[in-house]
Amino acid sequence: MTHRYRLSITLVLTALLPQGLGQSSSVLAADQWTNLTGTSSVSGELLGIWNGRVLLKLEGGRRVSVKMSDLRAESRIQAEKRFDELRQLIATRSGEIRVVAGEATAPAPKEMAATVTAPTYQPVAENLDLQQSLTVMSNQLLAGHARVLYDSLPNSQRQAFDQWFAAAVKKMEPQSYDSARNTLATVGDLIVSRQRWLFSHPMLEPMIAGNEAQWLALGAAMRDLFADDVTGVQNLRSLPLADSITKVDAALAPLLFQTMGGESTSSLTAILGGMQTAPAEDGGTTVSLTAPVIGTLGSMVMYPAEGRWIWWGEKPEAATARWQQWTQSIASLSDDSVPLAPAMAGIIQQIDKSLQKLEAAPNRQAFHRELDVLVPQVLALTQGGIAALAGPQGMAARQGNGGDMMMPGMGMPMPGMSGMSGMSGPPGMMGAPGMSGAPGMGMSGAPGMSGAPGAAADMNSDDYVPPDS
Repeated sequence: MTHRYRLSITLVLTALLPQGLGQSSSVLAADQWTNLTGTSSVSGELLGIWNGRVLLKLEGGRRVSVKMSDLRAESRIQAEKRFDELRQLIATRSGEIRVVAGEATAPAPKEMAATVTAPTYQPVAENLDLQQSLTVMSNQLLAGHARVLYDSLPNSQRQAFDQWFAAAVKKMEPQSYDSARNTLATVGDLIVSRQRWLFSHPMLEPMIAGNEAQWLALGAAMRDLFADDVTGVQNLRSLPLADSITKVDAALAPLLFQTMGGESTSSLTAILGGMQTAPAEDGGTTVSLTAPVIGTLGSMVMYPAEGRWIWWGEKPEAATARWQQWTQSIASLSDDSVPLAPAMAGIIQQIDKSLQKLEAAPNRQAFHRELDVLVPQVLALTQGGIAALAGPQGMAARQGNGGDMMMPGMGMPMPGMSGMSGMSGPPGMMGAPGMSGAPGMGMSGAPGMSGAPGAAADMNSDDYVPPDS
């Protein structure tokens, strides 16, 4: 190392380090420096070695330059030692600066905050009266556990539903559905793994500011929900539906719990606590939801069966018959014959191209350029969520039947809900954003987009035109 270089890197160090290393503003402590004859000594801090001279900062702040050859041997050795220490400090601080700079420009923190944890699931016990059952169901919905809607059904209804779902999922064309699922999972993963780049995008920053936790919860839920071992077509075919619903619930519960208000008091608590019951005809019980000021939100009739309650407004025999009817209605369709709705498949193809470029973006600027193309499409998907996979084409069109609800992406009519008055969902779900429910449960909300209108109807209509890219 030349003397010229020795001083230059030292001066860089003095510009970077003075306020960052300990209590003192000095880089190194002051030392005694003695001339060759030993007749004169000064106290000062070594600043560098330059062209055979030692640069010192004296205690009063004045800088002096002394020839190395004019110092005693002890001072010359001391100068070399101090300069080695300076070099080590430079290396250390340079490494720190690189780490800080790298972290600041990274797509996401290395240590990401843990997502919200939903309370432990508590199933509805058998042989509870209606009010007790509704209380447990409401508590579980507020805790983010939509699986309670399935688990609370009588065994015969679950079995009939399981048979319909098993028949329906066999008709799904795996490639198109799994392509859509993988796309949604990738969107979710990018929200989490590129969060800094995403949240700083000029088009998204005003919308996301203050809601970062909700967006991260949405991303984590999409990533986990649309994983192959949760909602992959082959997985849905091979596992008992109850097991698949358990996996879906585990993926969605943190997001839904956060959407419902988490540990804080939720306005939904007052609504769910305002359920009123009254006897109905044919042995049923009418359940009405009321809210302060607003009044009655809607009502439905629930029927007892096998120590539980049917919550979709049909007597046990009629409900079972309808599930069987829908199962039989698709029996003539060939397995693997029902693809994703064409409009949705077109959107997926467009988005896949942009997602590949987003994943490969090396920095924030490149990511933002690609995001300019993808933002309208991503917003449409996240607002629609699972419900965006529902379409007018599919089994219902082939059978020429209408229905109250559709199986996601298949246009598959589902029994239920027709007996409700003014209700958009099962008990406790009225006005609750983000309740997508378990596969085939037909819930119309989109996961995590609190207050965002579902985009399913628009995105899957024959007239739908994807946003300009």
